[in-house]
Amino acid sequence: MNTFFLDKLLKSKIFFGHHTDELNPNMLPYIYKEKEGIHIIDIIKSIFALNEAYNFLTKISKQGKKVILIGTNKDISKLIAKEAKKANLYYINSYWSRGILTNFSSIKHKITKLKKLEQQKKNGFFSKLAKKETIVNKKKLNNLYKRFNGIRTMTKLPDAAIILNQKSDLNAILECRKMKIPIISIVDSNCEPNLIDLKIPGNDDSIKSINFILEFLIHNLSFSHSETK
Repeated sequence: MNTFFLDKLLKSKIFFGHHTDELNPNMLPYIYKEKEGIHIIDIIKSIFALNEAYNFLTKISKQGKKVILIGTNKDISKLIAKEAKKANLYYINSYWSRGILTNFSSIKHKITKLKKLEQQKKNGFFSKLAKKETIVNKKKLNNLYKRFNGIRTMTKLPDAAIILNQKSDLNAILECRKMKIPIISIVDSNCEPNLIDLKIPGNDDSIKSINFILEFLIHNLSFSHSETK
């Protein structure tokens, strides 16, 4: 095993789970031991899962398929946008609007509204409105931008999803399952692994851990179908 890789993995604290009283029993196969009231995740299983997920993403990237990266926790919002843009992934990093996957035809109308408002602002239309109307339109624009900018070029459902926190983005997971979209996701010791297709046992609370996993999964990959801005 590459010592540089192992050193980065250990420094990321990927192996730290939650307090033992928060354990989901279905995560027991991925637990190495208990230490001072904390479950320690089996890093061998984490490494195996990372490689499996990476190989899957490599395969579909060569096929020109579409992937969405989802992480709405505010602490990782900037990281999600940065990493998604590097690999040309669609992304949601602020708020999961119900129906993004299960009612995408409705979401497309909101994306069209976002682009229309952006064009109106660029053309100086806002400045011609009454002050109150200008404020209302700016609020609408900001809201739509936060919610849908990362999927503004998405014309159909993605072929896979990377979801970074099961607890924060359970609705996204449930929509993926309903639409039969394969899910890659970190599963911490308090998560339900049976909801996930390609599960990566690991710490989903640490930014270092999430950053390490993201870098590993999408490093050198480019999903050229997307043009996220």
